Amino acid sequence: MWHVFRREMDRIIPPDTVKHVGVPFERSQTFLEEAGWRPIGKPLMYSYEVRHTPNQILDRYRGRCYSMSWRIADADHARLIAALEAMAREIYGDLDREIVEQNRFVVQAYRPPN
Repeated sequence: MWHVFRREMDRIIPPDTVKHVGVPFERSQTFLEEAGWRPIGKPLMYSYEVRHTPNQILDRYRGRCYSMSWRIADADHARLIAALEAMAREIYGDLDREIVEQNRFVVQAYRPPN
């Protein structure tokens, strides 16, 4: 569900107008090795089930929980929230209906540069 909201955010607020905090997403998989860090072993993946409602995801956007929204002007943020709410109603109908999704995260150990 998060990816659906993120795509809509990118449609409403063009990504090149948002100043992100930290490593740019497109470099998130490569920046450590570019800086000389070396992977140790293979990545490990953990899958798990998540239960949430569209309204819970919307609340995170309303509260600017994601760093990508920290520097969006208030007027643009209000426009974004209205668009996200409309999109969520169209896709999910009841915004308080629980959605069950499979999520995962991947971890990788690294050795620092010499």
